[in-house]
Amino acid sequence: EHPPLGKNLIGLFSLYLKNEYFFSIFSGLFALFSFYLLSQNFLKNKILSIILSLIIAFEPLFAANYFSNNLDLLVFAFLNLYFYFIFKYLENKKIKNIIFLNILLGIIISVKFYLLALPIIASTLFYFLIKKDKRFIFFYLLTLPLTGIVLVLNYFQYFSKNHSFIDFLKLQKYIFVFHIQGREKALNLNFSIFELLFFGKYYPNLKNWTFEKHYSIFWLIVSFFGYLSLIFKKYFSPISSWIIFYTFFQMFSFTSAKYLIILLPFLYLSFFNLLNQKIK
Repeated sequence: EHPPLGKNLIGLFSLYLKNEYFFSIFSGLFALFSFYLLSQNFLKNKILSIILSLIIAFEPLFAANYFSNNLDLLVFAFLNLYFYFIFKYLENKKIKNIIFLNILLGIIISVKFYLLALPIIASTLFYFLIKKDKRFIFFYLLTLPLTGIVLVLNYFQYFSKNHSFIDFLKLQKYIFVFHIQGREKALNLNFSIFELLFFGKYYPNLKNWTFEKHYSIFWLIVSFFGYLSLIFKKYFSPISSWIIFYTFFQMFSFTSAKYLIILLPFLYLSFFNLLNQKIK
């Protein structure tokens, strides 16, 4: 039901360190380090970046995952690096940064269900369409097949057992059907993501709601100002574009807290960007 990269890493930690929970600690540290790199590159303020990274480190939603074998923190870590290289491209306009983007995208979809690529690609193209950067769009689309190549390479064990490429495609179809059928009751336009972010309401059975135990008033604050910043053109960034498209993507499925791991930190980041602009 998931690609092999994350599961293989859990297995390696279990085999060689005798404790699979070291994988979770590694993912958490990797996520925080990559988030700090992104924050510093975006905010251009070392102090604010350190403060923000510490806030994320002790955010209950994230702390709860430091000792659980979920793959979300690992995806978050690579997504941070993805946006980091977008900002590096904006600094130097080097093609190698675009290549890194599609390699990282391939790694992300080698950890979690590949439809996650849709909001990532859409948000990236939307931002550079707004900026009218035809050069980026051309090379991004030209090197996009690297994403698929990275995904296929992560199935080396699968191919080593004499499976063909046709078998691989059938497996991807099975993964697609597995996820869609598992969510088909929830696949309709709704506003559960906003109810969760603003009020802590979560729908475990898609009908009656319960209160999310990791919710805090900070979710409401950073969400309000994070979404508010989307209105102003001067605050528009690749982070803004991601918030827009991932939020829209989640509006077609009832959202639980785990899906906020790759959204909430970027709302914090947008909020801190507002603070940073005021400080300047």
